[in-house]
Amino acid sequence: MSFAPEATELWRQLLPDPALSWVLFRHGSCVLLHGAPADAVAQATALLLAAGPVVAGTASADFDVHPLEGLPGWMVSCHHPAILVHVRPEQVGGEQAALLDVGLVGRDLRDQDAEQPEVVAVHLAAG
Repeated sequence: MSFAPEATELWRQLLPDPALSWVLFRHGSCVLLHGAPADAVAQATALLLAAGPVVAGTASADFDVHPLEGLPGWMVSCHHPAILVHVRPEQVGGEQAALLDVGLVGRDLRDQDAEQPEVVAVHLAAG
């Protein structure tokens, strides 16, 4: 599964805090950063490489699924509070997907982004 161009606008709606920067990766992982760091891509990539891979039997395999009000899909969080993944309905067979399935897909997308991080969008906080 690959990046959907509308994902950038969705993240802008989800994260309206002007003091928050974020870096979006190809498979839907978004790394949150405070302030407007000059090296946002490097910081986000390093965090994703360190905390993004899924290792069975560890906290990195855990996830929570958060339905989105008024927006398509779900947000999947993990053991690191600065890493979130957006899962689109079409990635899990539609809006009626089981939350477990949504979480497993989100976890897999995070793992893919950690394995091959490819930045597709950067939003820097207003400074």
